[in-house]
Amino acid sequence: MTDQKIPINERGALDIGTRVLCYFNNRRNSRIGYVAEVRKDNILVDFNDGFIGTYPHEDVMRDTKA
Repeated sequence: MTDQKIPINERGALDIGTRVLCYFNNRRNSRIGYVAEVRKDNILVDFNDGFIGTYPHEDVMRDTKA
């Protein structure tokens, strides 16, 4: 069995600890957090306030102001 590679989207690869911007509520709101884990279907994001959210790849992008 071969290891499946996580697809790299147009925003580039996201490593653990990367500061990211997460969109929610149909992209009306966003929140800054840090990548905790990258999975095949989604990304776990830690917001450093006790909350860890799960977001689809298309709703997470690298924070360019970091």
